[in-house]
Amino acid sequence: MRHALLLAALIVPGSVLAATPKPKAAPRFDGLYQEYPPVVDSSDNEHRWYLRFYEDGTVVQKETISAPEKWTSKLERENEKIDKGSYKAADGRLTYDFLLGGDGYKTTYSAEGRFLPGGKLELSITSLTVFDRLPAGTPYTIKRTFAFMKIKTPAK
Repeated sequence: MRHALLLAALIVPGSVLAATPKPKAAPRFDGLYQEYPPVVDSSDNEHRWYLRFYEDGTVVQKETISAPEKWTSKLERENEKIDKGSYKAADGRLTYDFLLGGDGYKTTYSAEGRFLPGGKLELSITSLTVFDRLPAGTPYTIKRTFAFMKIKTPAK
């Protein structure tokens, strides 16, 4: 009888084991996140966004039509030609920001999203470009889904 009560306590909803929260998904650092499906332009080129997260809160991004094998080794925060930003992740949620600039313009990207089981990431990304000599632009928001892709990292 004692064993039956103990077993019932372990499997009854609301019991100690049933109330144990599942660990929340978080960014992985041993690869990158690849957008899927790709965006196809009028020339039938497949554009994809890629994101890579680092434990110190840095995130890098790249949009390309090239196969990832050709450039993943360059998707490093040390690469000055890669867009860099910062992120925060907590309780399975993610936010990140980028500020990019060039001659006469600045573009900001702000994203909010969530990590899903199976290495998936859903993001809502808002972009705004402001030109020096023009009134402020109109922000636009897009929804993107990413899948984790493990990559080999060079030995340091």
